[in-house]
Amino acid sequence: MDSDGSTLVNPWIDDVQKRSELQRKNIESLKNAEPLEGAKLSKLDSSLKKLTAFMKKTKSISSKEPATLLIPELSKLNVLKFLDEIATNVCEAKIKSSDVNDLVVFVVHVSSLYPQFPDLLLTELKKQFPTKKSEKIENPVKFKVDLK
Repeated sequence: MDSDGSTLVNPWIDDVQKRSELQRKNIESLKNAEPLEGAKLSKLDSSLKKLTAFMKKTKSISSKEPATLLIPELSKLNVLKFLDEIATNVCEAKIKSSDVNDLVVFVVHVSSLYPQFPDLLLTELKKQFPTKKSEKIENPVKFKVDLK
């Protein structure tokens, strides 16, 4: 280790810069989003078979099956009636801290297509957090990832 501690600081700075750049991209993506409405929405596939398969995939979001793999399929489907279930599945996803960025990219994509999704997601997130100081956190590790 260098006497000035730069070997510890440099990786941290790189990580912060990467997260900052990803944040900028996500914000820009949301600003330039064209929500699905009317004719665009009706052109998307809304077959029950495909929607059911997609929803099963959202339930199995994990470190092994990152959410970003669902983006191409999401762009072809009309999931308007399933947004609340997607929000629930995102909140219950079993991911590691290192996979939070993938999940954020997925959430940003869903939010850019369906403007009502952020409100549904926020409602679900609030259910994950304790409402009173006296409430015990059942899974502190998951709570830490949720906060990220």
